[in-house]
Amino acid sequence: MTDQPEPTIVTRRIAAPRSLVFDAWTSAEKIRRWFAPRPLTMPEAVVEFVPGGRFELCMRTPDGQLFPARGHFGAIVAPERLEFTLIPQSPGGQPLFTARTIVTFDEQHGATSLSARQEYEIHTPAALLHTQGARQGWSGTLDNLEREVAAQLPG
Repeated sequence: MTDQPEPTIVTRRIAAPRSLVFDAWTSAEKIRRWFAPRPLTMPEAVVEFVPGGRFELCMRTPDGQLFPARGHFGAIVAPERLEFTLIPQSPGGQPLFTARTIVTFDEQHGATSLSARQEYEIHTPAALLHTQGARQGWSGTLDNLEREVAAQLPG
């Protein structure tokens, strides 16, 4: 059995109401705009934003390499909390690991404190390397989320 990595926990204070921050997660169109750390892009996404609904992503590197992940949403408590599971795939379509994520949104004085906790189940030893960059990946992704939300604020 492969050793399982420690969970990744990231937090971010975003200067926007939590309803706006939460809403950024609710459609494929929105997710494609921000849910990949630069320089990666998100050319494809399926977002069925209901408990049990599909959550499927495909990130692309600048050189065109694709990284698909398939999963589903768990609990969704708007605008406070959402849970989802993603299983990134190898180029041959084999599952690398399972990432279970809980994101909470807490509004304080018009700003949102977002916290994401991601736990992993490794399916192949080589996949352990992929989880080691999770904190950096989340940081870049949340940078994008912050820019996306800021662009929607009035004024």
